[in-house]
Amino acid sequence: MEQVSNDDFDFILLRMKKKFTVKPEKKGRENGGEGQDFGMGFSLRVPEEFERADAKRASCLFWSEKRPPVILTTSKGREGLTFQFFNGEVEGESLLECSKMIKQLIEQLDGRCVFYSAGEESETVWFDYKSFAENECVYNLVFLFQTSTRKVLGTFFCLFEEYDKWKPQVLKLLKTIKTKEEVHEGL
Repeated sequence: MEQVSNDDFDFILLRMKKKFTVKPEKKGRENGGEGQDFGMGFSLRVPEEFERADAKRASCLFWSEKRPPVILTTSKGREGLTFQFFNGEVEGESLLECSKMIKQLIEQLDGRCVFYSAGEESETVWFDYKSFAENECVYNLVFLFQTSTRKVLGTFFCLFEEYDKWKPQVLKLLKTIKTKEEVHEGL
């Protein structure tokens, strides 16, 4: 162990102050800040950990060239949110009927998927399930909501062992979705 000199004393005090000082809660995007708008007719509050994926990161996550137009990920890329318009063939269908169709399609594509619960949060229907990718189990939460003109399909994914941390946050996020009409009504 090295001897501490007088010059080191300030350094130690500053480190202790930094370590033990209580930081004020951030007023970021999730904690009451403004919702993010992606040019799709809605806005929502996105947790601070998420940022828009650039083309390189998007191609690493989604190998198909037909990937969602809005992809948000955490810095490690292990958690993500996507948004895309639901195709026009189901315009007359309710959100719940569309949700059931998506679930059936997932079951047909991969019979190993395990479905858990479903619900509705602020005019947004959702369901969650476990899927498998490479050597990992993945938690997925699929959600649908209606803007003034189109249905929007959103997804959230993370490693399965992290779902208990993320699921409550994503369900809170669904409550922050505001369509353009709701934003203008508030003015």
